Amino acid sequence: MGETKKTTTKKATTTKKEPKKPEVNSNIENWVTMKDIQAYLGVGRDTVLQWIDKREMPAYKVGRLWKFKYSEVDEWVRSGGSDDRKQKDEV
Repeated sequence: MGETKKTTTKKATTTKKEPKKPEVNSNIENWVTMKDIQAYLGVGRDTVLQWIDKREMPAYKVGRLWKFKYSEVDEWVRSGGSDDRKQKDEV
């Protein structure tokens, strides 16, 4: 009788390397989305868009997306940018 020879081959294991995240300085403030700002201020999308258009709310268009910095929005609110009375007085 003939011998049966078992051949075992090792499969090459490939490990996916995650893309290296750029090092971010912890002092740099992250950009936030429209939904983040809506939740933060407790207002709807239409209100935020009106504030951007008519009251110079600090916002930046990145492609089709609006991006914000919490610190800039906070300063804008503190300076009265979102105050309805200010808008009515100007008309």
